[in-house]
Amino acid sequence: MNLKKLFLLCSLVFTTMAFAQQTVTGSVKDSKGKPVAGAAVIVVGTSRAATTNSDGGYSIEAVAEENLQFSAQGYQNVQRKVGLETTIDVVLPLNSEDAKKVGALGVERDANATGYSETTLEGGDDLKGKTAGLTAAGSGMGQTKMTLRGTGSVTGSSQPLIVIDGVPMADMGGSYANASSEINQDDIESVTVLTGGAATALYGSRGGNGVILYTTKSGKGGKTSIDFNSYVTFERPDIAPKLQNEYGGGFAPRWTTATINGRNYNIARYAEDESFGPKYDGTMYLPWYAFDEKYLSEHYLKPIPWTAPKNDVNTFFQTGITTNNSVSVTRAVSGTNLRFSLGNSQTTGIVPTTEMDKSNLAFSFTSDLSSKLKAEGGLNYSITTRFNP
Repeated sequence: MNLKKLFLLCSLVFTTMAFAQQTVTGSVKDSKGKPVAGAAVIVVGTSRAATTNSDGGYSIEAVAEENLQFSAQGYQNVQRKVGLETTIDVVLPLNSEDAKKVGALGVERDANATGYSETTLEGGDDLKGKTAGLTAAGSGMGQTKMTLRGTGSVTGSSQPLIVIDGVPMADMGGSYANASSEINQDDIESVTVLTGGAATALYGSRGGNGVILYTTKSGKGGKTSIDFNSYVTFERPDIAPKLQNEYGGGFAPRWTTATINGRNYNIARYAEDESFGPKYDGTMYLPWYAFDEKYLSEHYLKPIPWTAPKNDVNTFFQTGITTNNSVSVTRAVSGTNLRFSLGNSQTTGIVPTTEMDKSNLAFSFTSDLSSKLKAEGGLNYSITTRFNP
């Protein structure tokens, strides 16, 4: 009997010790599902602490009913109570996700205290189809023209004011796209569209067509992280006009004739845009290149059959290819968060001979000088070469 009591007592002590020394593991990610490296994990009320690795993983000793606190610079703190489970995964929301938003002049304000409406998208999401009242048209060569509140001027620009990290950008006007086309899409943290008059009035007359705020990424605390993104996109025309191939150029089914060296020739009506001229029936005629005796002597005054062209609009376009490569480095040094990025985009358009090469260089830093003073700065450099005849 004494041996049974001793065995029961030892089992109870062993179970209690094993329960007290359980190891809790898991991962810490942001709202986009990306791992948060360098996040602090502490057991509240104790000195036990851990730090997440580059994959956001952690491991820490804890006892049931204790609270784990997860924290990282730029994110809200999250607490979780330890139970019998040994895996706790956590998602850290950004500080600005719930209570604040970027408003006019780059000032963060409480979401309930602003007097204007807005639409906010994360990352470099396309605004088309996601923002009420916005229309966008692009050439496929990295140039996009946008209108936010309809056409506001017959002679002037109707494009909204582009603001990047609080700095209003100049409107190039004419056939040029807005400044947003020069940003590396992988550097964009969020895009905010301001449509209320109370917001655009703060930017004066330039904000009369609306304001689009771009906030670029900045460094975050934790270990050094290196991100590399690479992708390829292809494009082809989706819809082409249906063209008739029964009649040639002209507005009437008759030929223009000319007598050259005593011989009569049929001449096509090249000065007319209509496509209801003579019927394609093989009648012999002189094409436009049959009149140059000096440089095209082999075709000079040589008639050819009047037939439909073999190479139509469907054979004119080619497959457009865009390749994007970017690399970014984030590092925290003595309370200062640094971020450096380099990107390149190369595009071959669907129209032959159209090409674009764009390179971006960006650097930003944030530093908490004191509890009430914060310093921020950055540099964005873009060089674009386009060939679009």
